[in-house]
This record gives sequence, C-alpha cells and structure tokens, in this order.
Amino acid sequence: MTITETNPRLVDAVATALRPVYPPVVAADGASITLADGRTVTDLAGQTLNLPLGQGLPSILGAAVAQAQAVQFASSRFGTEPFLALSRRLADLAPEGMNAVILKLTNGSDAVETAIKIAWLHTRRTRIGHLPGAWHGESFLTLGLATTHRGRLLAADGHVAAESAEISALARLVLSRQDLAGVIVDPAMVSNGLPADGIEQLRRDLAALRRACDATGTLLIFDEIQTFGGWLGSALFASEWAWVRPDLICLGKALGGGFPLAAVVCRTEMAAVLQYNDAEFTYGGHPVACAAALAALDELGRLRDGLDDRATMMADLLRVMFPAGSFEVRQVGLIATVAPRATRLREVWTARLAAACMQAGLFVRPTDHGRRLILKPPLVLPAGELAGALAEIGRHARDVQSGLRRVRPAQDAGRVAAHELAGWLLRRPARPDRIAEPAVRRLCAADPGLTVVAREPSVQEELSRRLRAVGVPAVALYAAPGRDAVDYDYLPGRTLRDVLADPDTDDALLNGLTLRAYEALVTAHDQGILVGICNPGRMIVTGRGDLRLVDLELGCVGPTSAVTLVEETSLVVDLLAAIPPGHPIGDSLSRRLLAAVADRHNHADLLVVWERLRGYYGDTAASGDPLASPAIYTRLLASAIASLRPIKS
Repeated sequence: MTITETNPRLVDAVATALRPVYPPVVAADGASITLADGRTVTDLAGQTLNLPLGQGLPSILGAAVAQAQAVQFASSRFGTEPFLALSRRLADLAPEGMNAVILKLTNGSDAVETAIKIAWLHTRRTRIGHLPGAWHGESFLTLGLATTHRGRLLAADGHVAAESAEISALARLVLSRQDLAGVIVDPAMVSNGLPADGIEQLRRDLAALRRACDATGTLLIFDEIQTFGGWLGSALFASEWAWVRPDLICLGKALGGGFPLAAVVCRTEMAAVLQYNDAEFTYGGHPVACAAALAALDELGRLRDGLDDRATMMADLLRVMFPAGSFEVRQVGLIATVAPRATRLREVWTARLAAACMQAGLFVRPTDHGRRLILKPPLVLPAGELAGALAEIGRHARDVQSGLRRVRPAQDAGRVAAHELAGWLLRRPARPDRIAEPAVRRLCAADPGLTVVAREPSVQEELSRRLRAVGVPAVALYAAPGRDAVDYDYLPGRTLRDVLADPDTDDALLNGLTLRAYEALVTAHDQGILVGICNPGRMIVTGRGDLRLVDLELGCVGPTSAVTLVEETSLVVDLLAAIPPGHPIGDSLSRRLLAAVADRHNHADLLVVWERLRGYYGDTAASGDPLASPAIYTRLLASAIASLRPIKS
C-alpha cells in the first residue's frame, strides 16, 4: 500500500510550494529508483542534477554510517576530522593559488550567497553582474540573479543583468561600468542549455571575461554547482576544463555524494574578509556529509581516467540516436541537451518527451526554460544500459516530433470539427470587430479615456516573452511567426476563477494563488509592461499549483498611470468576487489587496475609478460573470471606498 493510499490527504500537508509530480521514491540503487506505486525508473538526470555516482554506493554509505556512529554532530567551536580533511582535500584539488575553503555551508544557494558576500567585502562594491535567464539559487541574495523567476520581485536589489544570455555580453557589461563587485557565471552554461556556439568559442569568451574583470577590479565567480563531480569528464573543476581561473568557485550538489553540503573555494586573502558567523550555517560542513564527500572524491579518483572515454562514447550514441538533420545536440563532458531543429513547438516537444520517457520508465528533465531536454546519466550506469536508454529516448523524441508536425497554427482551428481539435492549439485570435465582452465594457466605464485593442498573434508572443523575462509566467496560446516563435499546446489545469470559487479549495492555496495573481500583474507594471484585460478567467492553475497568464489578446491604450490603476483594480475585484461569500479568509484578503492597490496609486484617482465601477455595477442588470452577481462587486467597491476615504481625509 502506498503512502497516498494510506492517507490521501497526506500530500496536502506539504506546506511548501512543492507539488510532487510523481509518487514518492521508496528505494534507490545506482541509477535505478523505485516509486511508491511499484514502478522502477532509470534516472538519467542525476535526480536534481546532483548524483553523478548514483545512489546506494557502498563506500559512500559506509563512510556516512561510520561517521554518524562516531560523531553525529559537533559545534564549529570544535570542528570534526572529516570537515578538516575535506577542506584540505579540496584545497589540494583546486586550481593553483585557490587554497582557502569555506565549507560550513549546506547547499548551492549558501555557496553563491557566501561568494557574493566575499565579493562585496573584498571590493567594497555592492553590485553583481550576471547573465539573464541563469539560475544561481533560492536564497534572498541569489533570487535577485534570476531574471526570469518570480523571486526577483522578493529578492535583494542591486544585481545587474547583461543584455543577452551570452558570456561576451557579460564581458561588455563589466567593461561598461566600474561599480561591479563581481560577476557570476556557470562556465558550462548548463541552465542555458550548454554553449550554443561550441566549447572553443566559450573558452575564448571566458578568457575575454577574465581580462575584463582584471581591467576593472571585478571578481570573477564561477558557479560550478552543476558541473563539479565528474560531469565534465576528467576535469574535476570547470576552470580546469575552461582554461580560465576565476577568483571564487562555488561548489554544491555532487560535492556531498548525496548528502547536503556546499563550499566556496578562493584565495586566502579573500576568505579573510569573513568573520565568524558571516558564513557559518548550523548544519553546514556536517560531519556525515563531509565523510560522504571524502568517499565520493575517492570514487571519482578511481573513475576519473575513464570519464573522457565515456564522454566520447556518449557523444557517439547521441549522434546516432538524435540525427543532426532533425535535432540539435549540445554536449559538455557527460552532460548533454537536446532540442528539435525546428524552433516551433520546442517547449511542447520537451514537455511531451519528458512525459513519454517517464511512462517508459526513464526519468529526464527539461532545461533552458523548458526549451531543451537535459541528460545527465549517472557515471555508474553501465554502458549497455546507457546505450539502451538513449536509444529509447531517441525513439520517443522522434515520435513526439512526428506528432507535433500535425499540429497546425491556431488561426486555422475554426475550419475543423470540434472532435478534431485535440492536437490543435487552444484558441484563435479575436477579430477587432468582435470585441464586446463585459470586461471591455467595464474597463471603458472605469475610465472612458481608455480604449481596448486586439493583439495579433506575433504581438501576443512578444508580450509573453517580455513578461517571462521579468518573472511573470505568461503563455501565448497562438501560432506566431518568427525564428523564435513558439506554439503552446493545451495547459492541463483549471482557470483561477474556478479554483477560487471551488469550496473544496483549501485556505492556503486560495490565499497563495490570489496573492500571486496580483503579484504577477504588479510585477509587469513595475517593469513598464501593460498586460491588458487580465482576470482570473485568463489565468490557468496547473496540477502543481503553478499559475500561468494566458489569453493576452486584448490590450489597453491610454496614459500608463490610468491603465495600471484600472488593470490592478479590475483584477483585484474579480479575484475577490470569485471567492465564495463568507469564506474564512475572504475578508482578510480583501483588506490586504485593497490596501495594496491604495498604496500604489493616487487616492483621488482611485476614488474616481472605484466610484465609476460601483455605478457601473449598480446600473447593470447582469454583469456577464457566471460566478458573481453585480451585487457582490457593488459591496466590494463600497467597502473599498469606505476604507479609502478616511485615509484621504
């Protein structure tokens, strides 16, 4: 009996943003994992891209158990033998001159944040340069480096993104300003899908970045969290593989051999800027994790001489399984990414291929914001099994690609019968002469100076790209022309309006989704992007509780301040109206959201808009909203006006 069969409500007790996609892992050995539903799956992604040696290696487990039996934990006032031994080992292995190891860390976010602290303290500057679309962690400082993640709204300000996701652009950024404490880059660009122009060009670009940093007193930080541990072949450190020595190196993921551990390696004078408790996490450098890491380094030492040959073998297999005429394969050491040559439907291809592979018992992951499939098969997976797994992935890749060739542009969907729409895209663009819906009438009532225009597919695609670039999860649902155009297929989920109106939606999810919907619109406005008509019916909630803005066909034209005020007000009242009357947190959400809108706008302008909207609903016999009556909107707006007037006076 599985966990969820024993208690179906147990998953609801997971009080984080996590929504597991698959059943829990109950056993693992090497590259094989067993799920609670009885399936056995071959791991071709190193789980969270962090297990080059797979799971259950006797030497690593033995070292961890022995250490736990000897010393379970020790304060940093004492230290432990594995901690000191691992520090010495990493200093010996690191590039020449980088003989200081900061090891009291637990994960990659700790390591990157510590490197940023060192860069700030060493240079006395406070800005960090980075590539757009990269990923360096989930702590307060590191989320600010993630330009495409909603955490950017929450994170520390002061980071500066290059103009494009190319290392040459990062070098230009460094040379153009004198206030960068450091620049951080994954030298293999794993999160960006690996180097698009080949390894030799990457090495030249990194060398140019090194020269730019030297010329401006900027520290060069290598995020080697995804590459350390054998993934690059015989080169343990990416700096050794890239022929460029950074000032600081961040390590994590594979370092602990499956246990939580991270480190920063740098020159002694840089580490000296830290004082006690500047980078001293309670469970960082845990003795069990350090013992496991030492055993993992021993295993890598035994495998190291054969890793380059294994990378060559993997390259030969990939060439056969993914023909160059149909697929683009990028490879760095024992990491590979794959995408179809045609850019159309790449995200759909990746998502469907990952699902098909999982059905076949092969675990793979998307990367590069869903545009490519990443393969990181554990180094311990036997060559024959690796060949068989890659062959099966190749078959599924071709099958998915063949199916997508039958998906036609959404503009043509009106010419087929309803039962034939399964392989088609969601909608067709609206015709400007057919724009007549309650949301449009309401918008014009709120501010007669605004007009609504229909956006063509190419404009919607460009808008969705701009929104995603600032961390707003938007999806264009139409075919669009251009080299980078993408058609998105059906989004499995429900509209946010349906989720909010469902009495079975738990309080936590209702609260989180409502606030995230408002946050998405505010983030766009703060970046100077006007979304247009946006309501809970134009947002999709997927099975993992993720939110996506869809249906960007109707835009607003008018003064920016007026448009943002009306868009935010309209969204908030729609969100609140969708929540069932009397809901326990409805009043709390109403107070918080209305106060948030009031805090962002001129109160006199806000009162005018709210009064107009209240009059609109008072004069309207039917709002056209299937889930809320005009009376609900009238009460909401009356409450909002009453709360605002005392503030104004």
